[in-house]
Amino acid sequence: MELTDFKLLTKTKTFKIISVMAILYWSGFILFMLWIYPDTSKTPGGVENVFRDIVWIFYWRWNLDLLIIGGFALVVGLESLILRKLMARFSKDGLFIYLSPAFTMGMSFIYMVAIDIGVTYFADTGFAGTWVSPETLWLGMTAQQLYHTFFFWYIPIIIMAGITNQVMIHTNSYLKMYKTWFVLMGVYSLNLGFLDPIVCQVLWNDWRIFGQWAMGGADAIWAEGWMGHYIIFACFWFFGSYLLNAMRSDLIDLKEREIK
Repeated sequence: MELTDFKLLTKTKTFKIISVMAILYWSGFILFMLWIYPDTSKTPGGVENVFRDIVWIFYWRWNLDLLIIGGFALVVGLESLILRKLMARFSKDGLFIYLSPAFTMGMSFIYMVAIDIGVTYFADTGFAGTWVSPETLWLGMTAQQLYHTFFFWYIPIIIMAGITNQVMIHTNSYLKMYKTWFVLMGVYSLNLGFLDPIVCQVLWNDWRIFGQWAMGGADAIWAEGWMGHYIIFACFWFFGSYLLNAMRSDLIDLKEREIK
């Protein structure tokens, strides 16, 4: 994007909408960090705490959310730059028939090994309802760390990278690639939101039981709040995919007006 395009972009309605949403998000984040986060006694629940619970739903997993979004955005962004360089040197067929599948499955081998080590460790030593695994097994991680790191974070980004690089190769379009990534992130958010409820329903016939667990440094998980958090994030990602199109349309309209 040229500097002149960016200046025009700041004048679009879409950019203003995104700016307002960003201000609201970070204002809420500051409120959460100053008002709720320091006091562990402020747990969700009760009609009198509706406003506080809405803020809690948005931000209670901030440490993981920001890490995941930032990390995934970095991977997808670097991938797009590398692909544009490769597209200037190799044929489209060579990239999407050979290089992209080989890269995706090659990287998948790492998570297959990691998860196999973690799960095999527990299968051989006994599960007993705990995640106690003090022994370092591979890459400086315990069995628990291997399982969670690779199952919840590494596998999804490899899937996303495999899909988005195919989109870039076929369309040579940053817009379509990032729209695809936004949709992927939306579905990924839904996956995180409904994964534990379904697992708990299958194993214990109680989809809400995971709300009693201590996860991510929060003792009161609140099953409905967990699901609500990821449903809201999914809606924002899907809406973001729409906004990318709207921003492009606004930019084209402004350019046409300037020409006239």
